[in-house]
Formats: sequence, C-alpha cells, structure tokens
Amino acid sequence: MACRGQAMRKSLSKDVQPSVCALRFVSIFGFREATIADAEMLAVWLRDHVAGEVDGPIEPMIERLEGRCRELAIEPPAPHRVRRIARSALHAHEDRFHESVYERLPSATRARLDALLRPKWIVGGSKDAEPAVLLKLLGGPGRPSLASMRDELGKLELIRAIDLSPGLFEHSSPGDI
Repeated sequence: MACRGQAMRKSLSKDVQPSVCALRFVSIFGFREATIADAEMLAVWLRDHVAGEVDGPIEPMIERLEGRCRELAIEPPAPHRVRRIARSALHAHEDRFHESVYERLPSATRARLDALLRPKWIVGGSKDAEPAVLLKLLGGPGRPSLASMRDELGKLELIRAIDLSPGLFEHSSPGDI
C-alpha cells in the first residue's frame, strides 16, 4: 500500500506498509511514538492540572490530553488507551483529594462521621436495627407539615453536630466538592 502525500511518495516506495508510513510521517513532522513513561507523565499531568477543573465527564480531559501530546510532539496513544489514562488520572485526583480532606479532619470529627454510617440498635432486647443515620439524612422532607419541619431541623442539627471546620474546603476547586 502506498503512502499518501508528496513528501511520502518521494521518500518511500509504493510497496511500503502503512505502519512504516506512519513512522515516516511521525519522523518528518517531529512527533514520536508515546512510551509507557509518556503515558505515566500524561496521567500525572492530567491529575495535577486538569482533573480538578473538570466536573465528572472525561471528554474534556481527553481533549486536553491530546492537546498536551501536540505540545510535547508526542503521537497520542490509541483512543482506548487515552480514555484509560484519563479515567486513571481522574480516579487518582479524587483519591488524593479525599485523602487530603481526611487528613485535615480532627479525630473527633472522624468519629462523628463514622457514627453516621453505623445503624442504631433498638434498645429492649430486639435484634433489629434502625437504618444508619446517614440514610435518614439523605431522605426527602416529605409532605409539608409541622412534623416534617421538625424532622428537617433535626437533620440540620445532626449535620451541625459533625462540626466540620470552616476552612476544610477552602483550597478546593468547585469540581472537587
């Protein structure tokens, strides 16, 4: 199969395989194939510079990764590999964010947050348990009434009792929260 393009026709014979054409194209325009180290470097760059700006979808991350490849004169990896790199970078960013928040929490606050996840056991010999407090917090307000207003105020008091420090998310981007 012949390569297309005037420069390619002059430098390569007509029986050259497409992979050789691609390598020649890459070398003529100064691009090089991406290596495993490049993929790791791109994942770190995405994690540190892009993932915090993106709120969920990885398509903008993929666009930025492809742009970064052009800046560095690296041939972008295959599309499935680019998606994997972007997902990995987003996951690493979220893990790092959650770990940094957790490290800043005082132990008493951690204990109060953990208590939200535990079910409340009913006193009186029954082996049944009420659902975890967190599930009550996630529940909707129900029909407007005095009782539902009291329930919602109780939820607000529970949340305030957790006592998160005011500056906990001070240096976080809106996409992280």
